Amino acid sequence: MHRLVTPGTVLRWHRRLITRHWTYPHRTGRPPVSTEIAALIARLAIENTGWHDGTGFTQWIGSPAQQYALTRLDEISQAIYAARRNAVGISVRDPDAYWLLEEAHWRVLRAETSCNFFWGEAWLQRCHDDLNQATDYLNQAGSRLA
Repeated sequence: MHRLVTPGTVLRWHRRLITRHWTYPHRTGRPPVSTEIAALIARLAIENTGWHDGTGFTQWIGSPAQQYALTRLDEISQAIYAARRNAVGISVRDPDAYWLLEEAHWRVLRAETSCNFFWGEAWLQRCHDDLNQATDYLNQAGSRLA
């Protein structure tokens, strides 16, 4: 049995047909910004030259509850770092106290990252829970080292 047309010929014909039919430009990446948007961006940049030095800008400081949580986080974090600095060689002398200080450190880190991952007041409870645990671990380690 002889073939008049091979499968390769049919595929070649199909590729040519498709390339002639679909002649749209092949764009990759982000589409270009329209001239109106570019003009708006340029105008806003020209009008707001004072923003680079912070004038006319009010930094978000959070609610009083959020400010309290961040202040508490800073105080407990400093206490843990001071305890770790003062407890040089504790891992050999008292492994349990070392573990307590490490756990307190990790609780503070988790409390610190919770304020970065959650919005509004949602992170406060988790932050305070972690800080309470960190304080407990720090107090237990302090009583073992005293």
